Amino acid sequence: MGRKCPFVDEVRGKGLMFGIDFKRPEDSLKLKAAWDTLHKLNFGVFSQMITVPLLRDHRILTQVAGYHTDVIKFLPPLNIAKSDIDWFLGAMGRVLEDIQQVPGAAWNTMAAMAKGAMRAQISA
Repeated sequence: MGRKCPFVDEVRGKGLMFGIDFKRPEDSLKLKAAWDTLHKLNFGVFSQMITVPLLRDHRILTQVAGYHTDVIKFLPPLNIAKSDIDWFLGAMGRVLEDIQQVPGAAWNTMAAMAKGAMRAQISA
């Protein structure tokens, strides 16, 4: 799945704990421009394009791996079943497909969030 998404740089982990590292796409000019624009508005917002729909649409709780990073970490329970893993992979696949649609719902939502954060900083 990560090989098909131009934003995925690396998937790494140990045991059940794993993280997905995202990067600026290399081939698509449209995706590069969207990445660059979002990072100029607010560097840490891209990872939220993954975490927000995973929670909102699929009830999967995940977390950005740190401040100012494009890495998301996953810590599934030790008693996870194969059906849960299949469900997660399907949800993750849909989210990764959605972020490749520019313009699209994911990009519009995150751009609005980044602009709101900038307005809040200016008015503070």
